[in-house]
Amino acid sequence: QNILNEIQRADLQLQRTYTTAIDLHRIIDGLIRKLQQRLRDKYFGNRTHEILRQLQEIDANKAEEFKESFELFIKTVIEYIKSYYDDIKVNDLNKDELYSEYCELRVLYDNLIKKDVKLSDQIKLYISSKKDYDLISTIDRSDSVHDNDEDDDDIALVHKNQQYDEHVRSDHFWSYLLNINPKSTPNMKKSICYIFSIPCTNAYVETIFSHIKHAWSDYRNHMDIELVDAELKIRVNSDYPCAYMYKHLLSQPDVLTKIRTNEKYQQTKRRNTE
Repeated sequence: QNILNEIQRADLQLQRTYTTAIDLHRIIDGLIRKLQQRLRDKYFGNRTHEILRQLQEIDANKAEEFKESFELFIKTVIEYIKSYYDDIKVNDLNKDELYSEYCELRVLYDNLIKKDVKLSDQIKLYISSKKDYDLISTIDRSDSVHDNDEDDDDIALVHKNQQYDEHVRSDHFWSYLLNINPKSTPNMKKSICYIFSIPCTNAYVETIFSHIKHAWSDYRNHMDIELVDAELKIRVNSDYPCAYMYKHLLSQPDVLTKIRTNEKYQQTKRRNTE
């Protein structure tokens, strides 16, 4: 049960809609390390340990048989994970320049965290400047560059003496860092853009099906397919606040006119064609 909890925890992390290839490597690598640690320690949970201890006093051979079966199960899980997971490879990279670019970004990062303005505020200001509305927050504690996972010791660009009271999304972090001097680190930028563009699960697609059930319900079954398609695109891809969207619609008289018409309903179009 202890092992299954670790697997389930990793599975739930993989199902997040915002999981990227960077998170994939951290989640899978962390799970494999935990399972391998269980094998080295021969630890299968407190309850299992207590049962095996009691069984050892009654039938030592049976207890050893159970231990071997537990170890075989963990080894099988590790082999199964590795058979489906490969390290990410990016083509057309200048590997000789890649490390020097990383070092340059490392120096840049160290300078940024020494400023009087917190790094999270710097990133928030940068992301806000890229949008035409006020950004509420760039903070996301579940997907951050400063993750506190005790098994994740290789988080890049984290200053060991820096104290953080806020976390920032990893995509916002890299967007800000790479755009300070965009032409000085082309290989790092290519690597990061490639990695963040890879969807790790079908969770994003599954959420669209949920949106369809709500958008095209029994009470709205006369909607035209084009209208459903447009509404889903807005729901899934737009991050405009409701207040901003409301003001935007009020400034678009042509759109307001079309909203009031019946062209968005499928039956009206059928009658017109007949």
